[in-house]
Amino acid sequence: MIETIKPEHFRSLKLASDAVVIDVRAAKEQHEEGQIPRNIRIQLGTPAFEEEVKQLEKDRRYLLYCRTGVRSMEACQTMSRLGFDQVYSLDGGIVKWKETFNN
Repeated sequence: MIETIKPEHFRSLKLASDAVVIDVRAAKEQHEEGQIPRNIRIQLGTPAFEEEVKQLEKDRRYLLYCRTGVRSMEACQTMSRLGFDQVYSLDGGIVKWKETFNN
């Protein structure tokens, strides 16, 4: 299931013990725009993206984000195609997260 969720819902789900937060942006973007705490980075658009994703446990909940939500939705679609059932994209990405939580 792919679901786009608001920042408040994203934050509540990330507190769950089985949730994994994935930033699909490049390292430069993380440095320039900030990041959500407790995340791993698997950059979308690289040849290694699918290989790295395939190594993840399929029974976990994955919360993905990028700058505005477009790439994280694309990454969610890829993960769903690879057999992941619980993938969520942050609506509005880090931009909306920062607007919502002022950080």
